[in-house]
Amino acid sequence: MSQSYRCITQNTVNRVVEVENEDFDSVESPLQKFEAWVNIDIPPRSEKFFGQTEKDQWFCFVLTTFMDRFEVRLYMDEDHKEDQNYVHWYQLNEEPHYIESRRFVSRNDAILYIKKRKNDLKENLCKEKYLTRIRLMPKDCVKNPDKYLKPGDHIQTPLPIVDIAHHEGIYLGDGKVIHISVDKLSLTHAVREKGKACARLGRLYPNFTDSLDKDIKVVVYRIRFRTPDEIINCAYKFEKEFYREGEYHLLLKNCQHFASLCAAGREEMTDKTNLIATGSAAIGVIGAIGMGLYAGYKIATIVFSTTSSTNEDDD
Repeated sequence: MSQSYRCITQNTVNRVVEVENEDFDSVESPLQKFEAWVNIDIPPRSEKFFGQTEKDQWFCFVLTTFMDRFEVRLYMDEDHKEDQNYVHWYQLNEEPHYIESRRFVSRNDAILYIKKRKNDLKENLCKEKYLTRIRLMPKDCVKNPDKYLKPGDHIQTPLPIVDIAHHEGIYLGDGKVIHISVDKLSLTHAVREKGKACARLGRLYPNFTDSLDKDIKVVVYRIRFRTPDEIINCAYKFEKEFYREGEYHLLLKNCQHFASLCAAGREEMTDKTNLIATGSAAIGVIGAIGMGLYAGYKIATIVFSTTSSTNEDDD
């Protein structure tokens, strides 16, 4: 792709832009939508440096003056920015718009850092951090999937009864999903027969989720490692190979590992942090209850002993 370079200054805000002219001049271009999203989060008189990764994802480095320091923030053009951010119960604060922030003593050091990171994002995506956030889709998503979901989305829905864990797959469009499942029966049936599971093509309802009212969430990769077409092609390839047939393992080879492998080229368990946090909290509650019972036992023992001693003295 041939690109032109230009620097534009308007309303005291510096913009350093790397983009094809026709993309930038388009009234409703993805770049302009992304810039509007970035502008919400930054102070005036900020310098902005735009570029694209090798997977065509826009990024923006923002350089601002913070007291006597120069701060650099990195923003990525994430999918589903307009949808509700899902915050887990253990998260104290919502994740910021930017994915990294650093401060420098001099402007020159900050510019050198920006140049290095721009090169990393253009040529060495494999070395970038695996960062995700969860976006909650509107309640009628199962009934109108193409209204909210995009082909190539890594999607999840809560498992029956256990709301802290999720079933996951790759959305293809037109209500179709490729996920690890037993057959084209319901999700509830598939949970009971996981030993026979493999990558299969099914419908969002009733194969992926067994209820029209179930929540659908999107696992958003803040730095995209694959394009939507690459994700879909990978999912179809695994579906044709009956990937993971007879290999299912609850913790090591499950539907979440499959979906992340398609979407990012690496196997990850999306619910890992959630399960660890929930398990730790449960252990903490059980421990607190145990300590309370133990303390109650000790107090009762002391009271009983004191009462017994008093009675013996009276005799």
